[in-house]
Amino acid sequence: MHWLFLDPLENGIKKLYEELINGKYEFSSEPLSFMGIVEKNDPTLLPFKYLLQRINATHTQGLDQ
Repeated sequence: MHWLFLDPLENGIKKLYEELINGKYEFSSEPLSFMGIVEKNDPTLLPFKYLLQRINATHTQGLDQ
């Protein structure tokens, strides 16, 4: 079974990774683009949900949270 949320989630994570690698990443008060997908899905379908939530918290609150 192919879950429809995987492609947009993968694309969002790849975009974030490319920004980090290319030195174009910027912290923001806005959540990462893929967080809507993360929040809608249960950890049984998305076992690394907590990790993505922590990455988003760092993105929105900075390193000194």
